[in-house]
Amino acid sequence: MSASEIIKKYYDEQKAIITFLYDKGEVSLAQTAQNLFAKSLVIVAASQFEYALRDVVIRGISLRAKDDNYVIRFCNEKGNRSPISHMV
Repeated sequence: MSASEIIKKYYDEQKAIITFLYDKGEVSLAQTAQNLFAKSLVIVAASQFEYALRDVVIRGISLRAKDDNYVIRFCNEKGNRSPISHMV
C-alpha cells in the first residue's frame, strides 16, 4: 500500500467515526475526536514522509559507498533508529 493510500484510508476511517458520533448526537465528543484526528493525520503524513526520505538517503549512500559493507551497515543502523532511541 502506498503512502497516499495509507493516509487516504486513515482519513476515511476518521471521517466515518466523526460522522457516526454526530449521527448519535455526541456533538462534543465528535468535535474532540475531529481535533485529535486532525493532529494525528499530520503525524501520519509526516511519518510517511520521514520513512520515504530516510530510504532515499540510505539508497544514495549505498550507491556512493559501492561495496563498502561497513558504511552501508552503519547508515542502515543509524537510519533505522527512531529519534527517541537516540536518547536511551
